[in-house]
Amino acid sequence: MRSVSRGVGWLLAFLIVQISISVLLKTAAAYAQWRVGVTAVAAAFPVLSTYLLMRVFAHLPSHLAQGLG
Repeated sequence: MRSVSRGVGWLLAFLIVQISISVLLKTAAAYAQWRVGVTAVAAAFPVLSTYLLMRVFAHLPSHLAQGLG
């Protein structure tokens, strides 16, 4: 059961990163003076997102991890 709770924690971290990417890209679209910097930061986040999703797959059954992620 401990592994499942860790998997849920990794899943929450993954979802937070996904939401932050969306917010950053929306911010980049709204403010022209921040466009390049914010887009560069948002472009680097998918690397972290992929790592977090792999941690989810390590702790949850694959069908749950794929469906929830």
